[in-house]
Amino acid sequence: MILRKGFALLRRVRLALRSAAMRAYFRAAYPGVSCAASARFGPRARVRAFAGGSVEIGANCFIHDDVLMIAEGGLLRLEAGTHVGRGSVIACKSAITIGAGTQIAEHVTIRDHDHNWQGDAPLAAQGFATAPIRIGHDVWLAAKVTVTKGVTIAPQLVVGANSVVTRSLDTLGAYAGAPARLLSAPTDMGNR
Repeated sequence: MILRKGFALLRRVRLALRSAAMRAYFRAAYPGVSCAASARFGPRARVRAFAGGSVEIGANCFIHDDVLMIAEGGLLRLEAGTHVGRGSVIACKSAITIGAGTQIAEHVTIRDHDHNWQGDAPLAAQGFATAPIRIGHDVWLAAKVTVTKGVTIAPQLVVGANSVVTRSLDTLGAYAGAPARLLSAPTDMGNR
């Protein structure tokens, strides 16, 4: 029992030291990045802000292993207590706001832009279409969810695994599918 508590304490200390080092590195390498002192980072988490972009990470956020967060000219904001799961990608060219206490599972993709594609010009030369994303507080995005540009997700919604959110979700309930659609509302959900 004592040994187990000792190892748990060592893991917490290691996480705190790694997080402090990563916060310092992100701020030094990318002046557009600001992190609350209580923000924690898993191994190989990457936070980048360039081309006038900025990233704001609130208090008690946890950015898990292998997460990539990029703000290229836009504002990416995580409010207090947000958890971003392993291997997730959040890419911002316009604006992405993720509300307090939102839980994002592993391998979720959130992008406020996609490629323009018209005519004969090379795809890489056509630029991007952008629209802000707003995810409310206390939302649960399950594993491998994709959220596309221009979407608003109301507070306290659940989006099931492998769903693709292509339009705003505003009715309280659980959503799933590609595209995501309402599966059950609170009256169907029992004791929520």
